[in-house]
Amino acid sequence: MRINPVTLYNSNLILFKQKKYDLEDEVVEKPNLRNNLFEVDIIGAASKNQKGHSDKRELNLSDFERISLWETYVRTRLPMPITSIGADCYRGEALLYTPKRMNELKARGVKRVIDLAGLEHYDELCKKKGLDYVAFPIFSDYQENPVFLTRDQYAEKMQEYSWGKKGFDDSDFDEKGLKFIRDFKELVNVINEGKFYICCNHGRIRTNLALLMNQYFNPKWQGDKSLVPNDEEKVLLQEFYYKLSPKDKNDLNFTQEFDDSIREKLDIPEDW
Repeated sequence: MRINPVTLYNSNLILFKQKKYDLEDEVVEKPNLRNNLFEVDIIGAASKNQKGHSDKRELNLSDFERISLWETYVRTRLPMPITSIGADCYRGEALLYTPKRMNELKARGVKRVIDLAGLEHYDELCKKKGLDYVAFPIFSDYQENPVFLTRDQYAEKMQEYSWGKKGFDDSDFDEKGLKFIRDFKELVNVINEGKFYICCNHGRIRTNLALLMNQYFNPKWQGDKSLVPNDEEKVLLQEFYYKLSPKDKNDLNFTQEFDDSIREKLDIPEDW
């Protein structure tokens, strides 16, 4: 009998199959089992009306609780841990597909979920779990946001999306950048209220960038400050600093000492 190793990823996907002739047992994967692991499809949850059409319906807490962990394993291979980054403040992945883990947040004193991806139905789940929900999907397309690009870089990047059309209009450059800064300042205000769980879909890239920006541009942050930007992230932080106006710095409660420390950490010239 040949038995393949049972792992976290296939423990729910095996069965013993008897061969027709030699009666040898073999472990095989069940085809299309993923569809059978869900008692409800959160993203496409709907009910059928009498005419057979799909209509969106309000989800019950039991709908969320019946979702299999398999969806998270498919998306991230291993669930991200809920990691402390300050007093009653945590980071991790979105818990939309593993709602029972939200009980751990409440036990740790978390009052609100900060969703950097703006996931559908996440607000419903948080409400049913007794947690406040705040969405800041400003990092979803941060690679194309003018706040991290020069005007020439933005025009070049947008030109790629315009199918070679001449005379690209970059009039939205300032507007989009200013909106990002406004939203970021609001995010900082929410972070400063404490008792939060901050996450994006997988709890990695966007969450890391958001926490890096909070670490560098939030003078009131007393939590973890151990994150170190890589070369790409450092360029983003530098460009963001260049975009901040004196009013923005004042809104963020910059002092001259704090401003000088940012310049030193990000290698920003004194004469800029």
